[in-house]
Amino acid sequence: MAGRRAEGRYELKYVVPEECARAIAEHVRPYCDPDPFLEGEREYTISSLYLDTPTLAHYHQKRIHQRDRVKVRIRTYGMLSDGPVFLELKRRTGDVVVKSRARVPRERWVALASSPGPVEMPDLRALKQYVVEDFRTHVLGLAMRPVVVVRYDREPYVGRTDPGVRVTFDRRLRFLPASEFVLPSRDVDYLPFDYAGVFFAGRSLVVLEIKFDERFPVWVPDLIRRFDLARVSFSKYCNSLERVLSCGWDHHPGRLAPVMV
Repeated sequence: MAGRRAEGRYELKYVVPEECARAIAEHVRPYCDPDPFLEGEREYTISSLYLDTPTLAHYHQKRIHQRDRVKVRIRTYGMLSDGPVFLELKRRTGDVVVKSRARVPRERWVALASSPGPVEMPDLRALKQYVVEDFRTHVLGLAMRPVVVVRYDREPYVGRTDPGVRVTFDRRLRFLPASEFVLPSRDVDYLPFDYAGVFFAGRSLVVLEIKFDERFPVWVPDLIRRFDLARVSFSKYCNSLERVLSCGWDHHPGRLAPVMV
């Protein structure tokens, strides 16, 4: 889970039944190993605090499939949200994704993410300082504020001969409305949004992602044919935010608040 340098990558996304996910995980074992950061565990928990503009511009860019778009989020790990904290920008141009992120001190992430004044960053390398400044330019320049926290459990695999290849299975999608720069830690407070209707299916599905750099892994076409996989555009952010808005929460600049009637 250590920070990677920004680089163009491709992402293939699918949604599959649980039994299919288990079969695919077994199928990729000759080519991939469990993520070494797991340290013997099968999954880890990811929590991402998503930011958007007062008009939810980034949400709408995704929903209309705008070719060039960006996601702005703060990410941490662990069931208690007690892992490292990263400021992230995820830019997409067509099928190419460039993600830049910087690990920041836990006690300073709120100030680094949102403080309007100048901030000192002597504890960050030059490249990470650039990422933080880029992040802050988006947040402050567009008056971005927290709108939702997305949480899920990820089962990750890394290419055996090419560590740039990643195969991940995301399960138990859940969310929380957000109005402050906080990473909630109580898992019981999160609400599920991986029920059947979200996937337009008769049951909950698993989100499968295959990520790689310039070289298309030679074993992936066979995987796609064998399991009859069809690419989808499934956004955890958009789907969770739609649950927030559909539950009687009205978005205002800088906050989400219950509608008063």
